[in-house]
Formats: sequence, structure tokens, C-alpha cells
Amino acid sequence: GGATRKTGSCCGLDLCHSEDKDNLSPKTLKITCLNSFDEKMKRHSGLDPESINADRNNLRRIDRTDQSSRKAAFTMAEVLITLGIIGIVAAMTLPTLIQRKQEKVTVTRLKKAYSILSQTYDRMVYELGSEPRDWGMGGMYEEETHIILANKFLPYLNVIQNCIGKDRDFVAKHCIDNEKYANPKNYASVRLIDGTTLIFRNWTSTCNYNFGNEKHLQNVCGSLIVDINGPGSPNLNGNDIFVFYLTNYGIYPVGTQFDTAIPFNKYCDKDTEWGKIVGSFNNGAGCTAWVLYNENQEYLRCSDLDWNGKKKCR
Repeated sequence: GGATRKTGSCCGLDLCHSEDKDNLSPKTLKITCLNSFDEKMKRHSGLDPESINADRNNLRRIDRTDQSSRKAAFTMAEVLITLGIIGIVAAMTLPTLIQRKQEKVTVTRLKKAYSILSQTYDRMVYELGSEPRDWGMGGMYEEETHIILANKFLPYLNVIQNCIGKDRDFVAKHCIDNEKYANPKNYASVRLIDGTTLIFRNWTSTCNYNFGNEKHLQNVCGSLIVDINGPGSPNLNGNDIFVFYLTNYGIYPVGTQFDTAIPFNKYCDKDTEWGKIVGSFNNGAGCTAWVLYNENQEYLRCSDLDWNGKKKCR
């Protein structure tokens, strides 16, 4: 009894210093002590109360240690369930996060391409001393007319791949992998050093198309199409391909609020297949101005956006 009080041991095992206690689990130690404690009580009915209390306290301490070790552990089932929940959440959120990040990249690249086109146009008009209607192009069904237009721009661009006048397979491999825009009879293209592809198409030699009352929609000559990642997928209008008007006043994005030829609400519709002909143009051709001015591609997710109202799906 005296030894127990001095060392703080239970059933002959020193809880602080005994080597035996390192080899026993709290549960085993508790059972051993309980058995020893019962034997003590039977054999020594006259034990000192302080000795009995010390043993009881040690038993309580062992019991708390055992409970603590049980609470800290996780079963395999709990771990698997937790990992499963994390996996489900990741599967639900990661695609959206990746798409949002890609859209920011699209906005940045399109703005850069528009800046290049605008500066190039101004320089050309200044150095050539003439407007596009005086550059010698013909009608849209004359194959040579698109080549003439592209060659006018060529000296002013940092071109890494010239696809002007090349066959369809060459164009698809090096500049634009799209069945429509890779057709050399109707389009001419070049790929810039930053990976952007520019596609040229002239509509009229007199630049007399008017698509609205605003200046940027009048005296339209043709179109300049931008593929922000060249031959890379998906090669779809409104996704990575965007259309601009070439006019006698400059280069302007298609699909502005006052555009009567390729309006946003008709030619930027997620409920219609991207690239599908709707009326006279492809679905997605009317998305360009929206991306530049609203800096998003929310039209990929909802169909009720409007220049005078809702700008985002949520």
C-alpha cells in the first residue's frame, strides 16, 4: 500500500517509469489492474483508504487514456466516405473553375487581337494613303479577292505561318482547322507569332454594305475572323473564333447592340449548334462584341442575356 502511494503505481506497475507499461495497451492495463485491485480487496480488507483511492485514481486515468485513444482514431469506412465526398465536390466544381479560367484567357487574347488589328488598320491607311475600297479587291465569290486583301495586311503583321493561297489541308494543319474557314476559295489566312490566326474575306469592292445607323456599321467591305488559338480546338464561332467587320472607317466587332445584320440575340445562341448556319451567317458570329465589352462568355451557359438587361447568368 505504501509503495503504491509513493510511486503512483497501480497493481504493481509504475505508470510513469515501468518498462512494462510501454508494452501494454490502456485497455489491457486497465483489465490487469482491475483484477489485481479485486484481489487486494479480497485479501486485505484492512487496506489504507489512501492506497485504495490512489489505485482508483490510476484506474480512472487509464480509462480516460483508453477513451481518448478510441476517439482519435478513424475507421477505414470513415476515411473512404470522406475521400468520396471530396471527390464528388471536386468533380462538380473543377470543370466550372477550369472553364472560367479559360474564358478569362479568351477575353485577354481577343482584346489583344483587336488591338493589333486596329493599330494595323490605322497604319495601313496612313502609309497606303487609301481606304479599303481602293485596295483593288473584287466580289466575295472571286477567289483572288481574299488573297489580295490578306496580302495587303501581310507586311504589317508578325506572321509565323503564311497560309495565303495554300490548299485546304495545309491551311487546316497550320492556320485554322475549320471546314469553312480552311476553304481557300473563300478565305485567306495567316498565323501570327503569338499563335493567333487571322482569316480574311472580302465581300464587295465598293464597301457599300450598311448594317445599322451607327458609323461602325456602315460602308462595310468584308470580314476579318480571329481564331485566338490557331488550329487548336474547338475551332467554333463564339468559342475561340470571333468575327470583325472591315469597313472604310476601321475594324469593328460583330454583334454590337445596334447591329442589324448579325445581332447578338440571333447569332450568339447556346440553344443552337455553334457554327450552324442561321439565316445568312453562322451561329456564334454575333458573340464578338459581347466578349470584348462585357468581358465574359456567359452566353455559353444561358440564353436570356441582353445588351439592355441581363449581362450574366447569375
